[in-house]
Amino acid sequence: MSRREKLIAIVTLTLVALFVGDRLVVEPALAYRERLQQSAERERDAREAGERLYDGLTSLEQRWSALQASGLADSAADAEARLSQAVSGWASDTGVSLTSLSADRVETGDRLPRVHMRVVATGSMGEMVGMLGQLASAELPVRVQELQLASRGDGEQLTMNLRVSTLYTSDQPQSGPVRAGRAGR
Repeated sequence: MSRREKLIAIVTLTLVALFVGDRLVVEPALAYRERLQQSAERERDAREAGERLYDGLTSLEQRWSALQASGLADSAADAEARLSQAVSGWASDTGVSLTSLSADRVETGDRLPRVHMRVVATGSMGEMVGMLGQLASAELPVRVQELQLASRGDGEQLTMNLRVSTLYTSDQPQSGPVRAGRAGR
């Protein structure tokens, strides 16, 4: 073999070795590294999601304790009385005239039972907005189920039909939120 043929053979074998090495060693190593990075990212995301969930649970437990301390009644009658008193107070604070205030029904099928109340009131637009604003910012757990506004006579006075509900704890034993401990904290 001449010097030129030896050089061509060496270059060819080197290129073949590099190609085989790339296919058998470098590419699988890079692919493995990429899979490890993706797995680490998934684990980090899962850990962060777990931490957010745990922090959210802590926040919900604090809110639940505040609700129980500030306004969650122990019976349907107590919840109805508190809701009636709150609605009457909101109406008098804002100048709304209550036409009717009556208990609608008691729901006990949920984990926390609810008392529903129908409210019929009259007043100006500003008074209605004020009452609804007080309802929205109340410490008592109140939910608007239904709201209808209609104008009366000259359009200055409005009639509001409102159905609201509140929660109460029943005498039956309730299972509270299940909380598991966290390792590493």
